[in-house]
Amino acid sequence: MRHRNVTRCLFVLLSVFLAGCAADTDTALVGSHRAFLAQQKGDWEQAIEIRKDVIKRFPNYPFMADLHFEQAMAYVYLSQDEKAIESFTAAIELDPEFREAVARRSEANFRAGHYKQAIEDSNRVIALDTDANFNMGQLYLTRADAYFKTGDAPRALHNWELATLVAPRLKTPHLRIASYYSDIGQTELALKSIDRAIELDGEDPAIQYRRSILLAMLDRQEEAQTALDKARKLDQQGELNLPDTIDEVMAEIEKEKQAHQEQIAAKPIPTADLIDKMESDQAIKIAKKFLKGQGLETLEKPAQLANAVVCKEDQQEFQVLVKIARGEDEDQNFVLTREEYNLAVQQSSSLGMVVVSGINFDPRTGDVAPNSGRVIAYAQKWKPDPSRFKPAAYEYRVSRKKP
Repeated sequence: MRHRNVTRCLFVLLSVFLAGCAADTDTALVGSHRAFLAQQKGDWEQAIEIRKDVIKRFPNYPFMADLHFEQAMAYVYLSQDEKAIESFTAAIELDPEFREAVARRSEANFRAGHYKQAIEDSNRVIALDTDANFNMGQLYLTRADAYFKTGDAPRALHNWELATLVAPRLKTPHLRIASYYSDIGQTELALKSIDRAIELDGEDPAIQYRRSILLAMLDRQEEAQTALDKARKLDQQGELNLPDTIDEVMAEIEKEKQAHQEQIAAKPIPTADLIDKMESDQAIKIAKKFLKGQGLETLEKPAQLANAVVCKEDQQEFQVLVKIARGEDEDQNFVLTREEYNLAVQQSSSLGMVVVSGINFDPRTGDVAPNSGRVIAYAQKWKPDPSRFKPAAYEYRVSRKKP
């Protein structure tokens, strides 16, 4: 960004000089500056309207990518992330190596709930980056949070740890790691991360309070009370409404534990059959969305098999089998049942097939993780090829090539 700004400043100085010599000063540069002044006054909406006009009237403006970026940042300020994503995308289309725009779009995608896109943008910046001054810590933090939202806790933890390495002064990754370890009952590890966050910011009462809770959970009551007292001292305005004694903290912890246990008791234990059904339902949902994206109509009518979808194209109905690939080699292998094999062989018209992979479950709830799963293979017409079966009965191999 530094070289971009230097170049733009030189252009600005030259344009201002030329504008002073010309009768018509209504230029893209003038419009951009007017938008900047509007933002300085706090009128972000007016700044956006001014830039819209500049973008429309001066399509050949040499710093159009920067203008789209500034527009996107205005939308970010107004918490309009979907519009910000559109403007970041416009900037990136004009300058595919505009890493700051890609990084900011990653953050906007995360806030908008587009976690897969947030991860993709983060990966793109990491592939582009050659600038030692670029904020890679925030980038790894965003990617970690996106992985966590998709249910991929191991990758999330890895990226939080990367964030602590590339940005040693950033405290948020340590707090995320502490929460992760606390959630899975690794209280000692959670305390280590909290202590590291306190080394970076010992004046944050909320972090001190979290430390008192962890110490109390480890039955280190005296230290817990000391941490609580420090948190209360730092929270001079009483904004956190902290308890007076560690006994009150313990009572709150027990109350939360009881509520959690009641929640678990009220929820049916996920048996193997229930997990299989949840996984199958998620695969069907993913397959239907994918098939609609292929221009096919999916019909709400029963197929011959529970894990199949009835589709329609050009007034012709056909079935699409939905299979789930699992295991270390999940991008290649899945198993056909005898019923599926017979159906594929006996069909007068070839069966379609969608292969889904990567369906994850939240270990804390047993539920399918949001946005979990992806289509890795698709064939609209397919019949079993015995030469492609592995020795295990009906275990089939597909190409690694994605649809």
